[in-house]
Amino acid sequence: MSALARHALRRYAVSGSDIKLNALTDGLARSGAEVYEGSDPQKTAEAWLVVYNSAIRADDPELAAAKRNGVKTAARSEYLACVASEAEKCIAVSGIHGKSTVTALLSAAFKNADAPFFAHVGAEVPDIGGNYYNQGNRFFITEACEYKGSFLTLSPDIAVILNVEMDHPDYYADEESVFAVFRRFAERIRSGGTLILHADEKYRRLYENLRSDITVATFGIGCGKYSAQNLRRSDDKDYGYIFDLYIDGEFVAEVKNKLYGRHNVLNALACLAATDSSGIDRQPVIEGFARFRGVKRRFEPLGSVGACRLIGDYAHHPSEIRALIASAREGFDGRIAAVFQPHTYSRTKKLFDEFCDVLKGADKLFILKEYPARETPDMGKSAYDLFCAINAAATEEKAATTDAIYCRGRCPHRPETERIEPEYYAEYSATFAELAERIHSCAKDFDCILIVGAGDIDGITAYL
Repeated sequence: MSALARHALRRYAVSGSDIKLNALTDGLARSGAEVYEGSDPQKTAEAWLVVYNSAIRADDPELAAAKRNGVKTAARSEYLACVASEAEKCIAVSGIHGKSTVTALLSAAFKNADAPFFAHVGAEVPDIGGNYYNQGNRFFITEACEYKGSFLTLSPDIAVILNVEMDHPDYYADEESVFAVFRRFAERIRSGGTLILHADEKYRRLYENLRSDITVATFGIGCGKYSAQNLRRSDDKDYGYIFDLYIDGEFVAEVKNKLYGRHNVLNALACLAATDSSGIDRQPVIEGFARFRGVKRRFEPLGSVGACRLIGDYAHHPSEIRALIASAREGFDGRIAAVFQPHTYSRTKKLFDEFCDVLKGADKLFILKEYPARETPDMGKSAYDLFCAINAAATEEKAATTDAIYCRGRCPHRPETERIEPEYYAEYSATFAELAERIHSCAKDFDCILIVGAGDIDGITAYL
């Protein structure tokens, strides 16, 4: 929303509200927007258009007042489509994971190539100075969000589908329904356009029998039109994988990627396929991967506690957490702890077993009270439920070979009788202050602590 507000500020007076003011809203205020905390229905009377995101309820006081007073309203996805229509061509990056990183990679590549484009990114990108950039309108580069099918308002010339799996259980019933909406997105590509997606066979359903006027380009590690082969770790800890790039089976170049993780090799390949489809010179794009500074809250250094490094990441899905822990194992030699804040009750319930399994990949686990976002407790499971299940499983696994293993940390909203003590694998904290105390007490035992989640968990840094 803040990136769209920045775009609107180029032409219009802009005002807006948020539950809590933050660095993004402060930046908008410095740029000339009127931003306020909370809700003021009277403000909408002064507007000719009110834009709202998918998390806003129909009974929101400002939205309700706008409709009652006859002020035109538009969902964020509808307004995004209007913005996209200002460009000659639209590049839309979709997928359950990796959208922000690939959109940021593309934006940095177009900027370095001095191509006329403007970009809308769902995260802060140091290489373009924020989440919005504008140096022309031949291309519009944007994230395309699948939640509630919002990306179906777009008709891109180039559509990237990075991956598809079950998510947003408050809206989608199962993985099949998620695949179905991505197929509909692929069908919205303009005539003569290009669909870029992973070469894995499971994605064939997204392009099988697709219109013949759409070109399909695939990418993968050891497979696809854009293929990464001979992956090897860089001797320099400031870099992730080095790989050999093959296109249509022919060796093209050695690529040095600054970002950690095999998933970021795939992100680089997707970026290359999209820039090739746009006619951008390939060599500067490849060279740019070695300089790209990443995206905020994506394996972002957050300082340290003593000698222990803190790394922040937006990961909130089991697959993302698995990739994050694997990347941390590549970058750090010692023990790794994870601090996880579940995001939404429904996601925690739907993917509960997967969360329990993947979080055991850390050497130590801290769980912070959930970030509910738009949801209420009756919609699923809580962080405390996750904490209890993980420790119960640890107790069961070790009971045969050791004395009983217990957990530490009590939910203040549960009866005292549900408390388990005194040894632990995971620890639960209901507040930042409590969590900070736990981190300080054991940071000396770890090389890295991962601060993980899509909510407000990054606020822990103020307590450390």
